[in-house]
Amino acid sequence: EQDVTEVIKDTMADKRFAAIFDSVGSQDTLALGIPLLEEAGTYENLAVHNTQVSFNASLMGSERTITSSSNAYYSVLVEAFELLNTG
Repeated sequence: EQDVTEVIKDTMADKRFAAIFDSVGSQDTLALGIPLLEEAGTYENLAVHNTQVSFNASLMGSERTITSSSNAYYSVLVEAFELLNTG
């Protein structure tokens, strides 16, 4: 089993993402996603749970943003991914 962090680093090299959409909303996905944001990037948590999460606050430097959205229909999520794929 491959470590997803290493696969992303191997594929993207030093590139970062303007936006990350997290449809899991766990401590692990938050810890994986935030370091991959470019400056002024947005981390969108689509799965909000009643749980504590923590992260290194210094990773939010350079005007990065965490937002959340939940209670959407699955069809809306599918449409959002389709729109993202169109560029």
